[in-house]
Amino acid sequence: RSVPFVTLDYNQRIYNAQEQLYLVRTNGGHYLVQTLDNVFYYFGEVPDDNQPVPLERIENALGHFLHFVRSEDGVLTDICATGGQRVHLHYD
Repeated sequence: RSVPFVTLDYNQRIYNAQEQLYLVRTNGGHYLVQTLDNVFYYFGEVPDDNQPVPLERIENALGHFLHFVRSEDGVLTDICATGGQRVHLHYD
């Protein structure tokens, strides 16, 4: 589902009270969504063309993560997890 936010400046953070989520833009210009229980959803760089941006990574406060790898055309190809686990996806 979509959760609309405004464009942020570098190193800015805002809170959406209705969704109970923080939107953060890092010093490097990457965006992430942070929940109140410190689960982080990383989206990387967000272009200014108002297009959807795929999720790159989910990470909790303990550093456990799922990282999503996509091909150049946006197809999900791999899911990597904490401890070196990896699932490679094949499509027919």
